[in-house]
Amino acid sequence: VINKLNYLEIYGELSMTSYIDKFNNLRVNMAGGASPHKPCLLLAVIDLAEAGGLDANEILYRPELTERFNGYFDVVRRERDKPNIYMPFFHLKSEGFWHLQPLSGREAVLDAMNTAVSHADITGNIRSVQLDPELHSMLQDSNSRQELRATLVSRWFGDRAEKVWSVVNSHKTVNDAEVELRKTV
Repeated sequence: VINKLNYLEIYGELSMTSYIDKFNNLRVNMAGGASPHKPCLLLAVIDLAEAGGLDANEILYRPELTERFNGYFDVVRRERDKPNIYMPFFHLKSEGFWHLQPLSGREAVLDAMNTAVSHADITGNIRSVQLDPELHSMLQDSNSRQELRATLVSRWFGDRAEKVWSVVNSHKTVNDAEVELRKTV
């Protein structure tokens, strides 16, 4: 297990600073205020890592990710926001650290896609997502997860931060239970 001191010795503070900057400057739809989709998905991925579900650098489009996303989205959404996880799952690729992995034989289709308009666009074309190796390593460390999570909450949900932290705490209970379950398998 990499702790923060070991992580910083291996990768340096520059990496953490770089990802904090990327998380602070996500390209989100600003029409009517910042869209919460990308930050909510990143919070869900951090939770997934905390639950031990991201040991391999492979994010799958599965219910455990969607449930975590919805938990955050429900407390920060505005009236016009729709809980469509497929949009940020696809569009986070523009951030440079989120790498879509196509299903076998769907490489050309995925390369030609400009957006995802349904769950079928994801499940029919994308096998998984891989993160930058440095970011994946950071997510294995509790201090780094907390720093990245705090960055997202303060930058994107300042006026709703208390509600988001409440979700973080409720997810922590589930994450801890998942870690224990994974130990028995």
